[in-house]
Amino acid sequence: AAQALLPGPEDDVQARWALILAASGVQIVAGSVYAMGAWGVDLRNLLKVSMDDMSTIVAATFLGSLFAMLGGLSFDRLGPRATVALGGALNTAGYTLILTPILLGESVSPTVRLVLAALGAMCSGYSSVSLLDNVVCMAY
Repeated sequence: AAQALLPGPEDDVQARWALILAASGVQIVAGSVYAMGAWGVDLRNLLKVSMDDMSTIVAATFLGSLFAMLGGLSFDRLGPRATVALGGALNTAGYTLILTPILLGESVSPTVRLVLAALGAMCSGYSSVSLLDNVVCMAY
């Protein structure tokens, strides 16, 4: 099923460049979990959490890697397009979960802010590595 979704050899180079440009655009818009060090301090200040709590959020980002095999399973069963779409949806959900406690501010407890942000970081971390980055590599 996955092979039917892939372009033929004559389209290979153009399709690869289009995929690289599209993936780069997604990373620019969404940000990468690998850049958390660049925006981690701002996130900590917006969430009004301690450095210890922030470490938990960062650890949750990479916790999703324990389920990396699901990206390959999704690729095998659903094909590259569906897997990338699933990854994009999960990435969006993750960043939405991170944004929610920022918008709610101190109307929710620090524990709720931490849990929402950690769950969001886990979704975004898992999806960007296992369902987006790796799928792009596996597709070609």
